Amino acid sequence: MVSILFFYLSLLMIFLILRSLSIEREYCYISIVLMLCCPTYIFWSRTFMIESLANFLSLTYLLFFIKFYKNRNISLFFWGALFGGLAAAVKITTFIVATIPIIGILSYNWLNLLHGFLRKKSNDLSLNRFRNEFKYAVLLVVPYLLGLIWTKFADFHKSLNPLARDFITSTHLVQWNFGTWSQKFSIDCWEKILIHDVIQGIGYPIIFVIPFLVLITNSYYIWLVMLSLISYLSGPIIFTNLYYIHSYYSYANNLFLVFAISLTIIALIKNNKMKKFALYGLMPFCIITMIYSYLSNYYMDQRQAKGISRPPVECFLIRAVTAPEDVILIYGEDWNPTIPFYAERRAIMNRSNLPLSDPRFQESIRTTGKERISAMYKDSRDEELNAFFSFHPDPVMTSVYLRKDLYKSVFMRMFHVDVEQSSSALPVKISIWNKRFRLFSATGSTMVIPLPAPVSKVRAQFGVLFDPRDAEISAGVDFVIAYESQDGVRTELLRTHLDPGRSEADREVREAEVELENRGAGKILLETVPGSGKTCKWSFWSDVELN
Repeated sequence: MVSILFFYLSLLMIFLILRSLSIEREYCYISIVLMLCCPTYIFWSRTFMIESLANFLSLTYLLFFIKFYKNRNISLFFWGALFGGLAAAVKITTFIVATIPIIGILSYNWLNLLHGFLRKKSNDLSLNRFRNEFKYAVLLVVPYLLGLIWTKFADFHKSLNPLARDFITSTHLVQWNFGTWSQKFSIDCWEKILIHDVIQGIGYPIIFVIPFLVLITNSYYIWLVMLSLISYLSGPIIFTNLYYIHSYYSYANNLFLVFAISLTIIALIKNNKMKKFALYGLMPFCIITMIYSYLSNYYMDQRQAKGISRPPVECFLIRAVTAPEDVILIYGEDWNPTIPFYAERRAIMNRSNLPLSDPRFQESIRTTGKERISAMYKDSRDEELNAFFSFHPDPVMTSVYLRKDLYKSVFMRMFHVDVEQSSSALPVKISIWNKRFRLFSATGSTMVIPLPAPVSKVRAQFGVLFDPRDAEISAGVDFVIAYESQDGVRTELLRTHLDPGRSEADREVREAEVELENRGAGKILLETVPGSGKTCKWSFWSDVELN
């Protein structure tokens, strides 16, 4: 929602920028229509990313710079510096691309001034122009300085992380950001960047030819289109590796290709001989090409994703059982922050799988506080880590290990089950099924609910984990709720047979309620009894209530 909001606000900035360039109102809508049809902006504007915000701030800065360039009002200078500084702080790579037209214009103006001084044509008029050009240069430089200050501030905090200081600061990311000289001169590299940008981001490669049609029109539009094309190409020229690796970086520069195309169409419309060709030929061609490109590429990705991806179920469990100040130890997720983000917990991400003895890992543990590390996300058991952090040897959920004191309490808190008194052929696990936390155990298990005081009623849900593709299932499962008194006398209270292999109704979650008739302190036993043939491996209990 936030991303797409800033995309729409960016459209407003584009409209105002074009109006400030003396382009008629009705022609400004051509750029807006093409932006709305552009596959890059249809797709990436709806993702959970900062791209649209960075574009909005950069375009707002560009608008204030143009206005300040025209009338030099001091309030416009401060507003421009503010939005420019924010843009540089949010995403400097996007801001740099947006300032390329400004750098081009100011470079041309300064060369003219230098040429005049060298020819000793200095006068009051040229001195006044020098002062103005100096003000424009300051408005260009100030956001870069603010961005540099922010980068130094961010680098300082990144350097406090022992596991990241060797690769995540700006000095270590120079080659990652800018690429190598061999990349910049590699045909294969540019083929990948431009083919992805043009075919997936805009349309057929022939659409790239359209801006050059401006050469048959007047000079005002020619320099606007050329500046737009230079800005478009500046992104991958400067940040070659980033554009090569990440397709979403085209979000920053594709708008300048849209500018170049729309400005060319506007220029051709104003040329009476080319008006019909532009209106009824180029404009529909661009729209159809963009929509077709979107349906052929990005839309196919969306269909495969089937809408918004859901957070891993482990996040909900971690958030439910750990304290807000606790820390998660994470392995195997590389750069992916999904688990700590949705779990709403801080994390130590050992992406390089450093051994426990590594000084960087030990420093990270000391800095965080060993006592705060209450959970671990790892796809396999690690006896050394379990012993060091006092994690229970069995995962409470697939890949989730908890500190021993939490391990027992989570089963008691969520299901009233004492997992240490319970028995199961395989370790019991918690998972989410049908939007509820379920306690899974191997069929043939007994879950024990202590009753230190009398209760009158027990409610519970139960079911089996059945895969319809498993043709070997030939027997069902009996779900039994029993009461055991303190002297060991067992009384069966309920028995329900589910046979999911033969009955589709038995694949659903069932619910049971039994009266205890104030039997006194003792135990409630939740048992699963397998049939005589091949039965389901896993069964579950959930939503246990004691009244």
